[in-house]
Amino acid sequence: MDEEEEQKKPRGGGRLLFAGLALLGVLALYVFRLADWQIANHQKWLEEADRSGSAKVTLDAARGEILDDKGNGLAINQTG
Repeated sequence: MDEEEEQKKPRGGGRLLFAGLALLGVLALYVFRLADWQIANHQKWLEEADRSGSAKVTLDAARGEILDDKGNGLAINQTG
């Protein structure tokens, strides 16, 4: 190949290298943040989870009765 043919070839190696490095940088950022959350600040997030836990609350359900075609109760509300 002579110089003219080499100069006519499309060169996308620089763009591919840049995209690869950018992707690697974003991946490194995600890994750093995950390590920060799970290792460095483990106790902080554990306390936050304890504070925002759930509580059991019992509520009376307001439901209607289910009757058959003659008015006899199939499912009747009973309190207590």
